[in-house]
Amino acid sequence: MLPTELKLHVHIDPVHSFIEVSANIVEELGLTAKLSRQSYISPGAETFYLECDVDGHLLVDALSNHNIDFAFDETIHEELCMFRRYRTIGYLQ
Repeated sequence: MLPTELKLHVHIDPVHSFIEVSANIVEELGLTAKLSRQSYISPGAETFYLECDVDGHLLVDALSNHNIDFAFDETIHEELCMFRRYRTIGYLQ
């Protein structure tokens, strides 16, 4: 079941920014097949890291369409984010 509100974490590294979101939410919103190879998934497949420029708008639009209130907080990383070592979402497609 989708929440009525959601706090999302944004990771910003020197090259890109990514929205961290539960895989369950991505799946419930029907976004998995729409995501690009620019985004990542955790080894246990429980967390997605959506590249903001390419896939972030899909999440924001879907949350808005489902009347889910959301807010962002952020972490700025001086080096590339650790999850860039994970598989890209493209392997799911």
